[in-house]
Amino acid sequence: LQVAHMTYLCSHPNTYLYREVAYPTLDFFFMCYVQGEPQHPLTLQEAEVSGVEWRDPHTVEPDETAFPSLRFALSQYLNHHTT
Repeated sequence: LQVAHMTYLCSHPNTYLYREVAYPTLDFFFMCYVQGEPQHPLTLQEAEVSGVEWRDPHTVEPDETAFPSLRFALSQYLNHHTT
């Protein structure tokens, strides 16, 4: 994807549990605006990503997201982007 413009949205603390150890993290969220259509289909690293979905943020239910920080970022986006 060719990003034309990127804007900081927010940051929020999170805890990442890995191998029974809780790691405190600070997640940063950005809005990226893509220029045109992708020239090539996205190639997924199957060991890291099982799939990709393009969704309208207004149709995503907060409970569908994995982390509290992502729910926070979604609410921040929706509060500032009504359409």
